[in-house]
Amino acid sequence: MWGSPKPMALAATPKVQAVFGVSEPIEIGKVYGDIAAGTGRLLQQPAVIHPGDHISHEAIGYALDWFGKTLVGGKALPLDDQIWFNKEVGTGIALIGLIVALLGFFDVLLGLPFLSALSATPMPSAPVAASVRGKGVAFWLTVLILVLTFYPAFMFGDNFLPASRWLPQTFGSQIMAWAVINLIITLTLMPFAPRSQERKGIVIPSALIAVAVVVCANAAAWVVDLLWKIDFRFWFYALEVPSGAQFRTALIDVAPLTAYFVVDLHVLQRNFGAPGTPAVMHYLTTIGASALGFVLLEVVQYGALWMRGQIINPLPFYPTIPLATIIGINFIPVLTAAAFISTFTWRRTQSSLPGALICGVLLTCT
Repeated sequence: MWGSPKPMALAATPKVQAVFGVSEPIEIGKVYGDIAAGTGRLLQQPAVIHPGDHISHEAIGYALDWFGKTLVGGKALPLDDQIWFNKEVGTGIALIGLIVALLGFFDVLLGLPFLSALSATPMPSAPVAASVRGKGVAFWLTVLILVLTFYPAFMFGDNFLPASRWLPQTFGSQIMAWAVINLIITLTLMPFAPRSQERKGIVIPSALIAVAVVVCANAAAWVVDLLWKIDFRFWFYALEVPSGAQFRTALIDVAPLTAYFVVDLHVLQRNFGAPGTPAVMHYLTTIGASALGFVLLEVVQYGALWMRGQIINPLPFYPTIPLATIIGINFIPVLTAAAFISTFTWRRTQSSLPGALICGVLLTCT
């Protein structure tokens, strides 16, 4: 973005120097120009990664200091007098609580007469014999495919689905491209997954319960926004009521993303949800298969940034790998939540469809 692959070298790039109106390296912490005239410039480099600025007391302190120098009014406070992280922790706990509450709501809805057809006999707790090797292959194949398609899918979305009137969010289109590519790959590999008993006549009940759960989530988000002007979030991942423009885009994205979850979670449960699988093992395996690849990606990339000053770019001809890597952080909580929801609903219905529909609509429309 600023003409250097190494963040710590930004002060010496011509692009940054042009912003400051100089031709020599910028001195960190020095004010350039005239604040009173509106030409003041200051470069600070807190010891965090780009997305880390959002939850860094150091970075927020620098911003507060600059506001104090450039804005009129308000009450001066010490830079270490920061209480905003309490709100971050609170909304993070609320986000987890919302997911738990929605699953409890799902359980209650299963008891209603017109949705009782979804209920199934709980799986026995005793473990059953299974091919450890087969499960291991399926686990690591899932981990690798999801993460190895990430950068190429984002490059494809960037080149062939640019921002437009109907798809104004480039990152959203890139995520949709990733989902469609993995949908195709999973469909291709589906015949090799273990067979599972197919349940009939549950499409309409599954759709109804998914809509009810998503409406409940949006109602909760609307209430907390109305009362306290907050949402369910931690860091830069949030569940919130979409704006009108976001909702229009979601109406386009919801079909391919839901199709991805329907197929992906179906195969995930066929691979790891055999009757008799202990609950803890079932949850850990599905969550690990879904999110572990992105955990490893972020560890490797930010480890490389820490050790060599820049992340690894496996596609040198694609310059926005750093931004894609930041978005990849979101995949960890999203895929963890999807696997958790899918496993919870599978263990109560013996079908992946209700959980997949909930994930597809919930994660697109909130």
